[in-house]
Amino acid sequence: MDGDNQGIVVWNSFHGHDPPQTGAPCEPEEYAQRHGKDAASALDEALGAYLEWERQDSEEAIEGIRKGHEDVMVGRSRPASEFLAEMRR
Repeated sequence: MDGDNQGIVVWNSFHGHDPPQTGAPCEPEEYAQRHGKDAASALDEALGAYLEWERQDSEEAIEGIRKGHEDVMVGRSRPASEFLAEMRR
C-alpha cells in the first residue's frame, strides 16, 4: 500500500452490522476486493452507510428527547431523588 493510503480504514457497517466505530477495520483495497469494487466505490459505499447510520441514530435520539419532554410537560415524571432511592434498593 502506498503512503497516501496508510491509516485509512473502512468499517463494514452494511446490512445491519454493528455501527462503524465497532465494526472490523480493514484496508480500502482489501475491502473493495472482497466486495468486487474499486477502492473509491467501496469507500463511497462505506461512507454512505455510515452517514445513514448516523441519520437514523440522530432521529431516534431526537424522538426519545421529544417523548421525554412530552412526559414531563403532562406530569408523567417524578423527582430524581425518588427514582434514585428506588434504584438503590
